[in-house]
Amino acid sequence: MKFEDIYKKIRQLRIEKGISQKALGEKCGLTQQAINRIEQGQRNIDIDLLLKITNALDVKIFEILDMNEYIDKKRLEKEDSLLQYLYKLGIKIDSIDGYSFIVRYQNKKYIITDDDYNKLMHSIGTFTKFTFADLVSGKEVFDPPQD
Repeated sequence: MKFEDIYKKIRQLRIEKGISQKALGEKCGLTQQAINRIEQGQRNIDIDLLLKITNALDVKIFEILDMNEYIDKKRLEKEDSLLQYLYKLGIKIDSIDGYSFIVRYQNKKYIITDDDYNKLMHSIGTFTKFTFADLVSGKEVFDPPQD
């Protein structure tokens, strides 16, 4: 991302939040003119000032730096690695509709919610000890008998 994009993003977020340049300046200890110069790319900002602006706009710094795509890509890469790890443990997870998942484990099937799925991924991702049954609050279902 280029610096001018950061200045444009600050302006865009300020307008979206309905905050005037004067109000943003007051929250950051700057004048309205200083905010205007920042948004026009006529004044450089350091990380401390950028943090003041993000706090005043109530946004995360990665929103200003437009890192969402990068963060999403890294999250998906990590999730893929975790799913491969689970598969090696004999756990297979398939999405039903993006909001619930079927988990196959020890010849049983469980339906879990998106929240349970996120807990499972978080637990494995942070290398905490977990018991699969403890994380799954979903209802156990069995395969129909095979003819």
